[in-house]
Amino acid sequence: MDSESGSQIEPMDEPTITEQMEVEERFHREMFDKIPDAVLIVDRQGVIERCNNKATVLLGYERASLVGKDLTETLVPPSVKDHAANIKHYFEDPYTRPMGINLNISVVTKDGEVPVTIHLAPVVHGIKGTMAMAILRRKP
Repeated sequence: MDSESGSQIEPMDEPTITEQMEVEERFHREMFDKIPDAVLIVDRQGVIERCNNKATVLLGYERASLVGKDLTETLVPPSVKDHAANIKHYFEDPYTRPMGINLNISVVTKDGEVPVTIHLAPVVHGIKGTMAMAILRRKP
């Protein structure tokens, strides 16, 4: 079924390699955007490489205002000291974990700050190496 309209889509007949790659890319992009939590993909330098639709809703920014921007400068409250060092430390031994257990974490949004929980996970990009996936959920 077409995820937007609910109508059924028939499989393709004998797609070329290029068509297969394009279809797979669209499929993965759609899955990424359907994740029910806000997701940011951040490189080793702390630059936001990718975000999903939920991240734009939670944070109030358009995708173009997030992608390519420095995470610390854009989303980390000024009260947080040395976040860049925390990013560097994470990449020294990246593993899946919650961030800041027992801490009150907030992110800067277009309209102020929002309290969130954050989980981190390493994801490997074939060209760019290991990046961090940050999953953000607004605290009730």
